Amino acid sequence: MSIFTLDIANNIVFDKNNRVLANPHALRFLSEGLYNLAWSVKVIEGMALRVHPPGTIIWPGSRLDPTIMCKFHWFSTSLVNYMRLVGLIKLLYDTGKTEDDIPSITGIGQIINNYVRGVIPDILEWRHKVSAHFSATHPQSDNLATVVYSIMDQSSFGPDANGIGRLSVSEMKLGSGGTSSTLSGWSITSEYERLIPNYWPGAVLHHNQALCVAPTLYNNGP
Repeated sequence: MSIFTLDIANNIVFDKNNRVLANPHALRFLSEGLYNLAWSVKVIEGMALRVHPPGTIIWPGSRLDPTIMCKFHWFSTSLVNYMRLVGLIKLLYDTGKTEDDIPSITGIGQIINNYVRGVIPDILEWRHKVSAHFSATHPQSDNLATVVYSIMDQSSFGPDANGIGRLSVSEMKLGSGGTSSTLSGWSITSEYERLIPNYWPGAVLHHNQALCVAPTLYNNGP
């Protein structure tokens, strides 16, 4: 298999016989890592659903797993890096350039960020204000709620808009009539499942780990 489709909707592929990057190993290890984080959280959600009645809200979610906030940190930074790499590959094929030309491409960071923002805007913002560096330690015109919330345990477990029990991080309002954080809520499992059809077709998350299915790149990447 020489051609790997990375983004079905935008027809972004990596051709091993026409390499724009010599060794894009990160496509494989980030794909593997994201899948492992997603299924591990899905299994925790399944355990919570078996123990607690439907509609139960648990805050903080770290009561279910003390590493849950770390999983959100790891997932967000890894997913942004994965999407940036896909965006870079698109740019190189679109412009007929290779990795040798990367230092001289004008505006490369903004072009790639535009691609990422179009796919995972909430996670990109969360990465900027929390997982890459806390807003509290590196504020950039951030309001007080964002600064305060960046170092808090933001996790909770409860039904999403479709009534499905999820572990998620949520937005925060500081006081009654105070400022609201710029961070939107999101869930590892719902985001991963939303991205599966376009990025990792065939992957499956299940509350039972034995029924989870890894994406193709997990076993056979460029």
